[in-house]
Amino acid sequence: MQKNQIKALVKLLDDPNDEIYLKIRTQMLAHPKLVLPELMATLKSSNNEVFIFRAKKIIKVINFKKTLRKFSAWKKSKNQDIFEALFILAKYQNPNIKSKLVLNKIYYIVNEINNETNPYLTALQQIRIINHILFDVYKFQSDFKNIDNPNYFYIDKVIKQKKGNDVSLAILYMFIAKQAGLNLYGINFPRNFLLAFVDQRKDDKSNKKDVLFYINPFNKGAIITSNDINVFLKRNTIEKKKEYYTPCNSIDIMNRILKHLTSSYKKKKKDKEAK
Repeated sequence: MQKNQIKALVKLLDDPNDEIYLKIRTQMLAHPKLVLPELMATLKSSNNEVFIFRAKKIIKVINFKKTLRKFSAWKKSKNQDIFEALFILAKYQNPNIKSKLVLNKIYYIVNEINNETNPYLTALQQIRIINHILFDVYKFQSDFKNIDNPNYFYIDKVIKQKKGNDVSLAILYMFIAKQAGLNLYGINFPRNFLLAFVDQRKDDKSNKKDVLFYINPFNKGAIITSNDINVFLKRNTIEKKKEYYTPCNSIDIMNRILKHLTSSYKKKKKDKEAK
């Protein structure tokens, strides 16, 4: 489809005939890369309410399909970087997000941590430095009162507001620790997502991951033992499961994020976003 044809379709988008509109919409969705820039440009200068409403709906569908393709490619990738998946989700919510700017802010934190650490520190000493820089110096907080805020699932907003829920803070913590040379893994724990510090001395080729201790980023990086987990499960009459003690994969984490994000929108009575 030629550019002049795209422009013609955009001009007809406010046609009062619903049948004509649906045909135009179908043609537009068949050429998303050509249509999106033209729709965005026209939207900025239009005062036509019908056009604005329809254009926004089409843009949302285009961005949604684009996001699905990105998630599909991410799922098929070898490393399945959970931080990359968070950026895919954030870009769906805000297509204009500047990933480099967000990452730069995170790397400022990483640099400060690296300046404080050295190879001779123990694992616990390294974790305490991360906790100090992230929670005391940069003032990142857990929002216990508003844990269902959908914004806390979008990494750009977590960095801007310096607040998050248990999952977003854990992933940020995990990413920062990785840049500082520590490999942490997610634990799909009930109510509160945790991280596991795994024995770094184990053979990388081995699939076995011996957890030395657990970390709760939602509680300023508090150190937790397996016995603490046992006590919590018993106190809350929750059945013991292997997944509460062993690392989960990135797909499990992403499923938890999407499930909780959907629930958050529903609690805020934002059914369109939930769908």
